[in-house]
Parts: sequence; C-alpha cells; structure tokens
Amino acid sequence: MKTFVDHLRIIGSALIERRKLIFVLCAFLFAIGIFEGVWCGYFTYPVSVTGAIVYIVIYALLACFSLSSILLIFFTENKGKGFWKEATYAVFFAFFAIFMMVFAILASYLEAAYNDARPLAYFVVAAAVPLIVLTHPSTTFVLQLGGVISLAFALQSIPEAEFSWTNFLGAMVFAGVMCVAGYAVYANYKSHYVGYNQLRKESLNDELTGLGNRRNLDKQIAHLSTLGSAYCFAVCDVDHFKTVNDEKGHGYGDEALKIVAETLRRYFQHSYRWGGDEFAVITRLPKEETLYRLAMVKENLAKHGLSLCVGLYCADPGEEGLTAFRHADEALLKAKGQKEGTVQVY
Repeated sequence: MKTFVDHLRIIGSALIERRKLIFVLCAFLFAIGIFEGVWCGYFTYPVSVTGAIVYIVIYALLACFSLSSILLIFFTENKGKGFWKEATYAVFFAFFAIFMMVFAILASYLEAAYNDARPLAYFVVAAAVPLIVLTHPSTTFVLQLGGVISLAFALQSIPEAEFSWTNFLGAMVFAGVMCVAGYAVYANYKSHYVGYNQLRKESLNDELTGLGNRRNLDKQIAHLSTLGSAYCFAVCDVDHFKTVNDEKGHGYGDEALKIVAETLRRYFQHSYRWGGDEFAVITRLPKEETLYRLAMVKENLAKHGLSLCVGLYCADPGEEGLTAFRHADEALLKAKGQKEGTVQVY
C-alpha cells in the first residue's frame, strides 16, 4: 500500500511541477474540442447522422476534460503541495490519459470511415498526449499498445481505410521510444521527489530522538487555532539533566533523551523535542486522559532513573497555539519550583 501511495504522490508531484505546460496543452485541446466538434459534425452530418453525433460527443468530452484540467490547475495554484493535491492530480490525469486513448481510437476510426485523413497518424498524435500528461511510462505504453491493437482490428472493418500491419508495428515502436524517454523523465522526478521528502523529513525531525523538532513544533503551534476542538499542550523538562551529563557523560545524556522521547512517543502521537532537554506534547485527548498518560510516562521513566517536570494547559477550541504554549510554559516554571516529577496544570 505504501509503495502505491508513494507512486501516486510521485506522479502527482511531477504533474504539479509541469502544470504550466499542461495548462497550455489543455487550453489548446479545449479550443480543438470546440472547433473540431462543430467542424467534423457539420461535414459528417450529410453522410451519417450517427457519425456526426459521435464526433460531437467525443469532442465535447475532450473540451470538458480539458476545461476541467484548466480549472483544477487554476483553483489549486495557491495551495501548497500535499497528499490530497498530489493524489487529485494523479487520479484526474490518469482518467484524462485513458480518455485520450479512447478518443484517439474513436476519432481515428471516424476519420477513416467518413474523411480522407490517415487514421494511424491521427492516432499517434492524439495518443501521445498521455505520454505528456501521465508520467509513468509503462502505464502509457500499455495504453498505447492496447490502443494500436484495438484500432487495427477496428480499421479492418473499413474497406477504404489504409491498413497495414507494418505501419502499426512502426506505431508501437514509436510508442516504445517515447516511453523510454518518458521513463527517463519519471526516474528524474522520482529521484527529485525522494530527495525532497528526505530533506523535508530531516528539516522537521530531531536527528537524535526522531521526534518533531522546534521548526515542526512552531508549524503546529501556528495551526492549533484551526483544529476546531479542544486540545492540551504540555511542556516537559528532564529533571537534573545537567547533573546526569556531568556525572555520567554526554553519551549517557543522549541515551536518556532517547528514552524520554520513546516513552513520550508511546503515549502521545504528537511529541516534540524543542530544545536541549525540553520536550512538548500536543494532544486532543481530554484533560483526565492526558493526566493519566503523563502519569504512565512518569512511571516508565522512573524505571530508568529519570523524571520529568511538566506544565500542562488545556485550551478551548479555536484558542491560539502561542497562548497555549505560554500558559504551559508558565505552569512548567511552577512545576520546576516544586519536587521532581511534578505535573502542574495551569
């Protein structure tokens, strides 16, 4: 499942980065859809009403897909990258690519049946769009291969159509060459995506403990007022940590911080190391449950000869995160003035 999600995000990320090219392409396809739908429908109508209707329908769908793409890019332009944006781009343009393959088959068949255009050349041009729009090369190659074979059998039913298996073989070779180029592009975007996410992860996580770092905590604090529900903010400080470092060495001090981090992570999903021996916890759990879990943290740390002083503040829905942090920090100062392992509620 994780591989599929990563694959989806890689494609979505690549599409977002090429959104300007896709925007121009879709604007062109929209114009083609409107013009050709009227043009082909008008000239085909005297020959076949059914053919004219099919022309109008497939070009109308082309115009609709193109317009939807333009609107998707326009309305998501100012939204930052994220899973839902990347997934939306990947899924939408996957359907667009499949439609373009069906469109290429139908349009080529209609051209062969009612006009003088070379159907295979028309197919190659229309079917090349998925290679531009959809990043993954093997997917587009399967679409093109299936499209070429489907079109070959369809054209055999038209005596006037120029049919040659040699030409279709050439089209498949063309698709293969295009897919090799597409694979190079995909590999480049995959490398970029993996590198970007690795750097992003490193920039938001503490290297020693693996918890969220100060930058990550600041981001969460800025968005706490948008949660729409009550939340608790706890600020923690390891008791006598300087003494631990002085008496047992910094190596043991690092191990102690890892133990604290792992214990907090076990009981709270959103835990952070925001500096030195200081940690923070943000949770939507009720106050009583939060206090119970903090007691469990205290109990587990005692087995390692460690303890925390904690300042806790439970905020109302919509309350600013910075205010909650300040109140929790004030409570921590009071806790540190008492015995070790004290949990002080603001």
